[in-house]
Amino acid sequence: MKSPTILVAALAVATIALLPNSTQAAGAMMLTDTTALITLEFSLTAAEAVHQVPVLASSTVGYFDRVNVVGYQLAGAEIASVSALVLNGSPIQDARYQIQTNTTEHFTVLIIATLSEPLTNSLTASLTKIPYWRDGSRTTTHQNQLDQLTVATVSAQ
Repeated sequence: MKSPTILVAALAVATIALLPNSTQAAGAMMLTDTTALITLEFSLTAAEAVHQVPVLASSTVGYFDRVNVVGYQLAGAEIASVSALVLNGSPIQDARYQIQTNTTEHFTVLIIATLSEPLTNSLTASLTKIPYWRDGSRTTTHQNQLDQLTVATVSAQ
């Protein structure tokens, strides 16, 4: 039975309302002594063309990787398992959010990380890659723009 997984997912979704909800915000909290809920936020303006942003996110993606997922990194603790998803209210087609021309959309990367052992210091999360498509052509957010986004940190309790 998957009751614990469903319970954690339901708690995670319900907890989003408690975390910061503004452009380029980040939030983090420990759900248990070994489970962290982390949110990283970013915005994208689809100037002059339809844009697409991936629905999936991965902790194994670096800036120079050519992938179809948003990348993030976790540092400060040994991770046993991690799941992440990019959240937004836009329509999805081919695992990408469809952003209409001349609109700005806000995205939340929701990360649930299970640590190998209880957190003793702090766990940080940051975005490493935001690929997007402009009228079907792949591009990515520049490193200097990624460096300006807020980093999420949760400390040991």
